[in-house]
Amino acid sequence: MRRSNLFAFRPFFSLVIFCLGLLSVSCYELTPEDYLTEGDDYLSKGSYAEAVNSYKTGLDLLGEDESLLTILSLETNLATALSLMSLNHEAIQHYQKVISTYMAEIDEIADHETANYAKDIAATSAFYLGMEYQDAGQAENAVESYGYAIVLDPNHWSALANLGSVLHDNLSNHDEALNAYNKAYEILTSKDIVPSDPTAEPRSILSELQYR
Repeated sequence: MRRSNLFAFRPFFSLVIFCLGLLSVSCYELTPEDYLTEGDDYLSKGSYAEAVNSYKTGLDLLGEDESLLTILSLETNLATALSLMSLNHEAIQHYQKVISTYMAEIDEIADHETANYAKDIAATSAFYLGMEYQDAGQAENAVESYGYAIVLDPNHWSALANLGSVLHDNLSNHDEALNAYNKAYEILTSKDIVPSDPTAEPRSILSELQYR
């Protein structure tokens, strides 16, 4: 279950922007949220270097009372842009920053909706961190990252599938690999479970899971 086959697309996280145009005369000072939106626009167009610059500028402008969602979104999307530029070591650092920031700050978030969205971002970052470690041949770190993604989001079928592949291919832990594959298969086939990041065409993935 390598990402080149199944997980080429990486979602990025945007917030509601209070200034509708970055070049509007009514916006005299750009905020971290503005640079998040600017970076997302660059990222969606494949302009990764420009996206990196925007996200880094947004992070430099963060204040002490900045929204946790803004921080996590900037760090996650920066890591994604860096990974797409094959700057994997830097990407790992920023995915790690997302997780450490989430763990340090989440207990202070009282709003349920905000807390859930923050958890979704952290789970996604943990998943992509696992992919970075898996590609780098760091199996134990990959297992830890995928495991944390699953703790945050038990319906994250792709984290379970990739966890199974690391356990089987790299660590020869076949029993636990089978358990992970079975859970991923159950999520994708159950009528009572809503999978995270559902795939539009699950048949090939289900076939691969059955094969493994």
